[in-house]
Amino acid sequence: MKYLISLAFLFSTQLSASQSILECVFFLNGSVHAKAPIDLPIKSKTKWASFEGLEFFISGPNKLNHHIIEIFNPNTPSREYVEGELQDQGDSLAYASWTRNSLLELKCSRLNKL
Repeated sequence: MKYLISLAFLFSTQLSASQSILECVFFLNGSVHAKAPIDLPIKSKTKWASFEGLEFFISGPNKLNHHIIEIFNPNTPSREYVEGELQDQGDSLAYASWTRNSLLELKCSRLNKL
């Protein structure tokens, strides 16, 4: 019985260590339009916000804590990506797109520590 309890505890700690807990924020012209905490299991992809046809996804982590922010625009159609390692608490990925009419910014930061 002790062996089963120890094995269950070990599995649960490994599972939580492989997940990323992120906070993603979408800014438009300096104002927050969406803010979401995301519990991202290993090798998964999550749609976390949308705005005027744009869809925002975050995917990862793999074994190297590689994450990808994806912005899908079905009107063009096009996809834009930002990739990077989010290994330590406070690490972040950021994206910005500026036009004459607007400034769109995305930022996802890691909240948990490995």
